[in-house]
Amino acid sequence: MKVDAETIHENAPSVEEKLYQWEIERELHYTRKTAVYVSVPLTTGLRFVEWFGSTGRYLDKESREYQQALKAEVVLPNVQRAALFLELFRWRHMGLIIDPTSLDVPRWTQAEYLHFWTTVIQRHARRVIFLEGWQFSRGCTIEFETAQGSGIDCVNENLQPLSKSDGLKLIGAAITICDQLGVETEPLSQVRQRLAEGGPIRINGERKLYKDEVLDHLACTANVAQFVSFAAAPKVEQRYCRVLGYAPNYRFSSMKDAVQALLQSAPDGMVNIRSFKPHKSQGNPFEKNFNTIDAVVATIRRMADHGLYTIVNEVVDEHDGGVSGVCYRGQIEFAPDTTPRCVDDEDIETATLPFELGIRTLTSVYGFEPDLRGREGARVEFSIHPKPRGWNYGRTIIWQSEQLPAQELDLPIRWPNRFSWLLGDKAFGLTLAAALGFSVPRSIVYTTRLFPYVFGVPTGMREVWTRPCPKTKEPGYYPSARGWHDPYEILSGRILRHPDGTADDSVSPLASVLIQESVKAECSGRAISGPTDEVKVRGVIGEGDSFMVGDKAEEELPSSALEAVKETYIKLRSHLGRVGIEWVFDGSNVWLVQLSPARPLSNAVAPTERHNWVDFHFQAGGLEQFRRLVKTLQNTNKGVIVHGRLSPLSHVGEIAEIYNVPIRFES
Repeated sequence: MKVDAETIHENAPSVEEKLYQWEIERELHYTRKTAVYVSVPLTTGLRFVEWFGSTGRYLDKESREYQQALKAEVVLPNVQRAALFLELFRWRHMGLIIDPTSLDVPRWTQAEYLHFWTTVIQRHARRVIFLEGWQFSRGCTIEFETAQGSGIDCVNENLQPLSKSDGLKLIGAAITICDQLGVETEPLSQVRQRLAEGGPIRINGERKLYKDEVLDHLACTANVAQFVSFAAAPKVEQRYCRVLGYAPNYRFSSMKDAVQALLQSAPDGMVNIRSFKPHKSQGNPFEKNFNTIDAVVATIRRMADHGLYTIVNEVVDEHDGGVSGVCYRGQIEFAPDTTPRCVDDEDIETATLPFELGIRTLTSVYGFEPDLRGREGARVEFSIHPKPRGWNYGRTIIWQSEQLPAQELDLPIRWPNRFSWLLGDKAFGLTLAAALGFSVPRSIVYTTRLFPYVFGVPTGMREVWTRPCPKTKEPGYYPSARGWHDPYEILSGRILRHPDGTADDSVSPLASVLIQESVKAECSGRAISGPTDEVKVRGVIGEGDSFMVGDKAEEELPSSALEAVKETYIKLRSHLGRVGIEWVFDGSNVWLVQLSPARPLSNAVAPTERHNWVDFHFQAGGLEQFRRLVKTLQNTNKGVIVHGRLSPLSHVGEIAEIYNVPIRFES
């Protein structure tokens, strides 16, 4: 029996049927855009242009030879390149990633595939990544047109922003190249014309700023806090909303129903109310922590009577162990226990890091990469949370994103800061070093506020050290111990207490405990920058604990170790500025086991009269006695002369630096 093509095609599922099945399998809902879609050129792209220019143009397009060569030289390499990108991207991104190369529906036409994927983009994508060469592909350019028309975030494969004007330039250049090779350009030209005629995507044509309209637009590409907004009097009606379980801008039957839905959906059962006027977006009333429907409704109506528009949003706990801040001009600035406005508060010690280092550090601490890439051209206010929050139920919330093109900044790293206090000074420093790619022993960090996190690389040793980590550095005060000891017992003060059993309230409290893999030490020690930036390296053969507490004199180190430590230190200083490090050399590699910011050069004036110098004869185990003496000399214009065979780079020298007391060493 003869079966014609139309009969065969009738057996294929329709786009709507396949889409329904595809969404059910992935448990996707219309109400939330959570996916990242990767736009992949398959039969075209840059590889096709290069192949067609050298080989394909000389073959008959209808021949089997042309089809086989196209598959081998273009399609398969494109699929392989896409697979490699997706594999690497999945390691750094948590959430649904849509790979269009994974769908194969027998007997579907290209038009049906396009209909399917553009519908998926419109319904479920919050971001589309366009792989290299997308501008040569009819399908990819239509996906770009769809994303731009839907207000969806577009980035290139390096996660850099891809604006509408960027796309028009790339497509125009692709058309020129294709014309020169004799490749058909009509499909690309049609997309380019539609994009150009569509004009710039604008939020509002009036010279007014409706903050809820901006928020509605932002919700198309980012996870925002759940909200419902209302107009001012006389017609106090709902304007926009994003509430879990409801379609975007779902129209509730009444203000009371809208507020009830938001309160029920908010994890903490509380909302805030902020207000604005179209001609005055700043300096308007902001009221917090409502938990009853009647109170919220009454406040909305009161504000509306004063000509105020209102945005009611879920309360997002700023004290949950996460951080809030701003990324802008190549920098990221943040702090825990506050809002993004912390960057404007001089009394809040924010962490300021280069963007890439900040992203790696936050990824290490929280176990996921903050959703901040692809927004580098904007000033972005954000918050990061250990638990899912917001309209898309993600762990990064974007509060504001404003395009403000400007030259990138090169700022010094601010340390100590609130984030280093949260993790502990030692944990913060070593997390930075590991994020920069330096050799740091694999460590697990236990705190009272965060889930334990891991950084560093395995050393190959089965033994571990337990290292208490104070909020700010307290040289030698908290004892490390060989082997594993319960971190939470240490944090509670029940074990590994100070050697003499006493507590000093003036000493920084513990913030965390590190369980750190041991390193087989050929030699160990400390390195700092001198007054003229020369690298000073001191240490001993073998393990360095006794050297650091002053119980062992410095020893001559192998030249290979000295050179390796100096090289590591200079590289580290190029990233972090003047720092102090404690290091271990295993014969081939320098491991960092402590990293802290260098203290400003002492402004203490060394006494000129001998009677203003206090003698201290250091003996083994005398570090705490020395610390107590130095505290008594602080702000007395007196100095201390330390007698004994110990190094100025030991904790003895550090303690004097901390309390700004002049010190001399005499053997």
